[in-house]
Amino acid sequence: MSHIVIMEVLWPLIVLFSAGAAHSHKESPTRGLSCVNDFVRNVSCTWSGSPVAPGVDCWIHGTKQVWLFVYPRRDSRIIIRSCKLEPHESSPPGCRFAFENQDFNSFEYSNISLECDGKLLENLTMYKPHKHIKMNPPGVPAVHSTANETFISWSKGSPLSIFFTVLNFQVQIKLKKQMWKEVSHLSTQEQHLKIPGRQPKGHYQVRVRVSPGRHHSGHWSNWSPTTSWTITTRAR
Repeated sequence: MSHIVIMEVLWPLIVLFSAGAAHSHKESPTRGLSCVNDFVRNVSCTWSGSPVAPGVDCWIHGTKQVWLFVYPRRDSRIIIRSCKLEPHESSPPGCRFAFENQDFNSFEYSNISLECDGKLLENLTMYKPHKHIKMNPPGVPAVHSTANETFISWSKGSPLSIFFTVLNFQVQIKLKKQMWKEVSHLSTQEQHLKIPGRQPKGHYQVRVRVSPGRHHSGHWSNWSPTTSWTITTRAR
């Protein structure tokens, strides 16, 4: 007899955060500006320094050097992208900007700065994107359950850098009544996981996160949306 599988998607609150600051401007003692990127074109920054007073206009600016090939010359130019620092209820203020159609690589660096009312508060010089990667979360897990096993699969997440050939995934599975912090992680480099059918009856939930594999360093992504299913029978 097959299990009855009830699928529902629970979207977790996605919080912008980052860990580890790059080199800070020598005149900035707070070192509160921190930025991560998906190693494609998107950058997410937060400010954990001195609180910004209401009404103060703060912007984060990022620069990127791009090369133009016009035969027989090879010229470069600097492009600038900016975003307005916005407050968040459960995390430090921050914002995102993107270098459209200009993917990152392992050999470049950028400068990222925070200015409030035209005054420079902090500058991350020589920011190396490949050392501050935080990938986009995997897609919604798909669950197929039979009497003998439960098969869970997921997509890699998008956009995805062409330089990522190996990915590390962490999977959490729990009963609905449990807290996520109570369960351990299952690690894999595959995009699927098989669980034996000898599981207790109950309402289960699963979520997945990802980080870059070999030759790249980074943080774990945000967790994927959560998928739930119900096991009504057990394998004998």
